[in-house]
This record gives sequence, C-alpha cells and structure tokens, in this order.
Amino acid sequence: MSIELLKYTNLGSLNDVLFVLRDILSKTPKTLADIRKYCSDKSIEFNYSIDGIIALLEFLEFTTFVKGKIKRSITLEDDWTTKEEQGHFRQTVVKKLFSRLKDTSSLDNFLSSEKIKFDDNTNRIVIHNSSIPLKYSGLKNFLINIGLFSLSPVSPNLLVIAPSFEDFFETHVIPWVVEEEQQNIAKKKKTISMSRFIELQELKNQHGKEAENFVLRYEQHRLKGHSKWQSIRIISRIDITAGYDLVSFETLVSKAPDRFIEVKSYSKEPEFYWSKNEVRVAELKRRRYYLYLVDREVMQQPGYEPIIIQDPHRNVFRNISWQKDAQNWLVKPEL
Repeated sequence: MSIELLKYTNLGSLNDVLFVLRDILSKTPKTLADIRKYCSDKSIEFNYSIDGIIALLEFLEFTTFVKGKIKRSITLEDDWTTKEEQGHFRQTVVKKLFSRLKDTSSLDNFLSSEKIKFDDNTNRIVIHNSSIPLKYSGLKNFLINIGLFSLSPVSPNLLVIAPSFEDFFETHVIPWVVEEEQQNIAKKKKTISMSRFIELQELKNQHGKEAENFVLRYEQHRLKGHSKWQSIRIISRIDITAGYDLVSFETLVSKAPDRFIEVKSYSKEPEFYWSKNEVRVAELKRRRYYLYLVDREVMQQPGYEPIIIQDPHRNVFRNISWQKDAQNWLVKPEL
C-alpha cells in the first residue's frame, strides 16, 4: 500500500471524492496547489481533507500524475447525482479499493481472516473493530463513511458488513485475505498455531466444498416455500471458527435461522474428523446443532439423502456406539 495514503486519517466522503473527480478534474489536469486554491476560493467544506482525498484517488488509480499535474483516469457515467448512480460508484470504489489492497500485498495487514466472523444472532458478517491496525484508521473511517462498514448496535467492537457487499466479501475479499495469509506463512513472514494452519487448509478442501454445496441445495429444497429461504447459507467460507458450516431453518415457520449444520463428507463408510471447537459449539447449541454426513460417492444420484444427526454432542460424541480415535495430542511440559 502507498505510504502516502496511510499518512491521512481523513479521506473524505463518497460525495467529496465524486466532486473532485467530476467537478475539479473534469476538464484539464491540475496541480495539487491549484486544487487546494480552488477548494479554498470556493469555501468547500472538505478543503481540510483534500490531501487525503488526492492520495486515495492515486491509490485507487482513478488519477495519474502527468508532468506534475493530476489527471483524471477514470470515466464517469452521466452526472452521478442520483442515488442509483452513486450506489454504483460506491460499488466501484469498494471493489477497486480491495483489489488494490490485494495487488499491493496489504490486505492481510488490514484484515485478518481470524477476525472476520459470522454473527448468527443477526445473520450478518462482522469484523472485530480493534483487529484493524491503527495505521489503517483513515481507511477504516472512509469505509464506514461510505457505508461498507457500520458500527454494531450490540457491540462497539464489531463492524457490520453492509448486505449489498456481503457477496463480494464472501466470494472475493475473504479468499484474497486467506490466500495472502497462506503466502506469507509459506514465505515465513507470518507465524501461526498449528490449529490455525489446519483451519486455513480446510478452506481449500474441495471435497468439503462439494458436500457443503450439496447440503445447501438439500436445505433449500427441504424448506421450499419459506419466506426467508435466501438466508440459508454456507458460512464456513466466511468464518472458519464458527464451529458449523451452514445456517438454516428448523421448519417453514421458523422466524430466524435456528438450525446449525456441520457437514462431513466421506466415502463409502461414515467417518469424519471433528475438531475440538466443533464439539464445543455442538455442546452449546445442543438440539439446534446437526451433523449432515454426505457420501461423496453417491451424493449426485437422484433422491440421495445425507445421514442427519440432531444433537450430535449427545448422540455421537457421548454415545458409546460411536468409536472415537484421538489422532493428535498437544504435549508440553508441566511448569
């Protein structure tokens, strides 16, 4: 990331950024001094943050420097004055910003996949506010200002991702963060625990993803007609520490997601690895927690149904008819 951008705690608002691009840089390139004078002469209220706005535009590659002057390098459609047009511009800014963070290998410094969570009380993606380093406070404040993040009404330490950006976060931002984290581990730039390493590796488990997609379709069919069927979703690709893979509904009259599903795929004979965290969450959620055991050899056959076990902490973990084999032990000396 550009060190220049990190110098500023105020990067303006969406309207400020639009004004600079649309009104100040619309015709001819200008020097920074020209832009400052224009804002001062016009008594523009964001005059005090103009340096931060210019640094942001440069980082986004919306402007370029040509012979000491700032030139607009993005094409704006129409006047960008309507709510719909500004919403489209907001999407453009957010997607370009995270793409640039990725390109400059700064994304996993800004966000940690370990601190991106799924809140099953609100069915939303949240981020621990305090996990974002202080040097990125200007960028964080800008993203709050333009509506990507909002402060949680429940906890001041949680930032909530706006619904309109959840799909982008799930399909692009989180995979980018994980990829960068794994690259830094491989380069030995980052040290993590073995359990964390296993969690990151699980995100690449293709068998698991295929089984999760199968269960998602299965649940959507089971609950066909539910008014909130879109809320049935895979969350393991958002929050790898949640302790379950999907949130769904118990019945067609459930008002909020109340079935938490851990998906385990197997071949021929049902067997699976169950992490300590998954067992703990199963114990906490009891009858609202389900294991779906999916035979990947036959799951594509018409009419196939997975093995479904409700309250697996009681019916599997505490049941002597299921064999448990400890594969790994944490060993350390007594202090």
